[in-house]
Order: sequence, then structure tokens, then C-alpha cells
Amino acid sequence: MKIENLKDIVLVYLNFSSFEYSQVSIGLASIYTFLKKNGINVKIVDTSVYTNLNEIIGQIKKINSTYIGISTTEMHYNIAITLAKHLKNKDNKIIIGGTFPSLFPADCLSSSYIDYACVGDGEYTLLRLLNGENISEIQGLWFKDNNEKIIKNGISAIFNINDFEITDYSGFPVKSICSGREFFGEKIELSFTWSSRGCMYNCTYCCNHELMSKSKIRYRDARNFYEEILFLKKEYKINDFFLSDENFLTNINHVNDIIKSYPNNIGQIRFGFLARPENINYKNIDLLRKLVKIGWSWVSIGIEFGDEIKRREKLNRKHSNEQIITAFKICRELGILTNAFLITGFYFETINDILITDKLLRSCNPDNVECSFFFPLKGSDLYKYYYSNNLIIKDSIPRSYFDTISIIHPNFSFEELNIIKNYWDNWNHNSNIKMIINYLANARNANKVYKSLGGKC
Repeated sequence: MKIENLKDIVLVYLNFSSFEYSQVSIGLASIYTFLKKNGINVKIVDTSVYTNLNEIIGQIKKINSTYIGISTTEMHYNIAITLAKHLKNKDNKIIIGGTFPSLFPADCLSSSYIDYACVGDGEYTLLRLLNGENISEIQGLWFKDNNEKIIKNGISAIFNINDFEITDYSGFPVKSICSGREFFGEKIELSFTWSSRGCMYNCTYCCNHELMSKSKIRYRDARNFYEEILFLKKEYKINDFFLSDENFLTNINHVNDIIKSYPNNIGQIRFGFLARPENINYKNIDLLRKLVKIGWSWVSIGIEFGDEIKRREKLNRKHSNEQIITAFKICRELGILTNAFLITGFYFETINDILITDKLLRSCNPDNVECSFFFPLKGSDLYKYYYSNNLIIKDSIPRSYFDTISIIHPNFSFEELNIIKNYWDNWNHNSNIKMIINYLANARNANKVYKSLGGKC
């Protein structure tokens, strides 16, 4: 390594949350860890600790790094460009990376404030850049030449996620590493960690399948996974963890490794994860029981939409309502707390679908329900429909799926979508479905819609 070429970088984490808590960016933490391990002077600016953009800009300028890396999703892209506009000068280079730049690097480089776009994993690409290598030869680094022509350096080499045992979270504020929150009615200190990267599914509302065309699913060595949990327990006095894996239960061999590698010295822990309902079934009940023995305590299950025909044909979610009900039934039998996740705002959603979803929830009896607004992500199949039918509100990019509507719905007004979301967020078996259905039906002069529980909007 040529020490004289080493430079410094500040990584900007656009951590804007609709919730009272924040969480660590696993991807940015990996880059931070890898660069530090290789001798790079790297700092993180986590926006959650600042009250406005001026404070964020001031902090970045105060650090005065040669390179400024901004990690962004599509949702925060406009904020990223605003920051770049205020930070760009003749003495620095601004790099944009993350999910959106990986999918649409040319769009990002259309901004005069962006010098480089990082396509794919950022660890190896940034290290090569910071070590002073010829930018024309750095895989995954896109840029414009002197004639404004975009030089496309392909996709970065896929990062070996077992390059280090413990992720270094020290660059983040403590409130992002471990946050106090009310979780299923209990106040706890919770920390996020991970055991895999990537998703094998192809849901029409998600752009993960496009990202996976540039990468692959990777699994963390179980020993490294536990080394990190032991570190977080000791360093931050944390016993409760949520795994950021897209679908923890998909790879049975990986889950078995996690179970078999459970260390005797770890003490008591509790953990939860995201799961698809078809992966919680009686065929793998023995595996699920073993997970309970090592601390599995809660799960968030994606239902998304109650009508299984529309869910299959419109969302490419192949599981049946029977599989969903079975998954929640098994969790109750095992003593696992459940969160049911829904999405409202799909163009094909009708009043009748609210009835169907409500009926499904009553059969599942989840401990909590969470709902987001649909946002048409570029790169997803559903985006094409919304775009071609002029159903996207121009320049309306929300900071979160949970607080802003960015689409025009064929059947529901903004007010009605907010009412639907609020109903799901506060759902329980005593929720009055008649009230919301009558309200929506009256808005369309369709007062008989509830009578048969089968009215169509």
C-alpha cells in the first residue's frame, strides 16, 4: 500500500426517519469498517443528530475532507443533490452511492455537483479511489470526462462480507446504534445487526431484483455474527436485536449454522427479523423451535395486501392466505410476537380489498399492524404502470413511506388513503370496520357496499 496516496473521506448518512428512533445503515457501517481497517481516515455524518440542512452542511464543511461520499436511496436523492450543491468546491470530490445511484448512475451524474457515482458495493471501489489509483481503471466508479461524456466502469467487485468479524459502528451516534423504543408495548433498548445481504424475490413494487442483477445474496459466517452480538452486548449493554436481513428464514442451511454456532458465553438475548409467511410452516417447525431456544422473540411478516389473487398477479407474492394464517398461528403457538406489514395505495385497491384484508387480519390475530403508503420506485415493475398512466405526483418525493403520499390513486383521495393507513396502524380485533367502510362508501354514494361484505368500489 502506498501510504503517500492515502486520503480522507466523510460519509454522509441521510438518516431521516418518520419514527422517534433511528437505526444504523448496515451498508455504510461496512464501508466505514473496511476503509478504517485499510488505513483510511474516515468519518460519518449521521443526519439524525441535526435539526436542519444548514447544521448538516456546517458539520460536513467543518470536517473538511477531500472526498465527500453521500449514500442515498431514491427517496432521499433530492436531499443528496441539495447537500452536494452547497458542499461542492474546487478542492473536493463528491461521490454518490447507495441503491439509487447503483441503479441509475447516469441520472446522478447529470448533476454538475456530483463527481463520481459508485455502482454496486462501495468498499473496494472507494478504497481504490482513496489510494490514488487511476479512476479510469476503478471498477464500479462512473464519472464524466472533460467532454462531459460519462465513463462507465461497470459494476464494483462484490464485497466479501466476511472480510471482518465485527462491524465498527463507532462512527455513528449512540442513538443510532442502540435506541430506546416501545416495542410491542415494552420499553427496550434495541440494536440492529445482520447476517446476510440481498434478496432472491422479485416483488413488483420493489427494485431489489434489479439490485441483485448487479450483486448476489451473501451470508455472514455465523461465528462473525455472534462475535458482533457479543461486542454489542458488552459495549452498549444491549440484549435485544433486530436482524436487517431481507428474509432471514429463506436459506435453511444458513439458519441452521446460526443455531449450531450459538455460543455458550453469550448469555440471554432476544432477537427478531423480517420473514415471508411461506417460510414459517409446519415443515420447518423443528427449526423454528430451535430458534426460539436461542432467543427468537418477535417477527415482522409481510402480508402487503389481503386479496391473494391480486397479491399473486399484481405483486408477484406467491403465498396464499392460508399460508399467511398458518404462519401467524405457528408464531402464537411458539410464543413469538408478530407484526403484520401492509401497504396501501396500490392502483388496484378498492373498498372491497379493505374488507378482505380486515378479514385476513382477524384470522391472523397479529400483535401489531404496520402500514406504509405505496411509493413507485424507479426500477420496479409497478413504477412503469404509474409512470405511463400519469399517477405519480411530479416532484413529490417523500422522506419516508410512512408519512407522505406521492401517487394519484384512481379510487381514493389523499384524505381517504390517510384514513385507510391510520385504520391499519391502529388495528385490533375491536376495530370498527363498519365505520371506515361506510365513510368510504358514502363518499362514492355507495351506501350498500358493506351490506354483503362484497361490494366493489
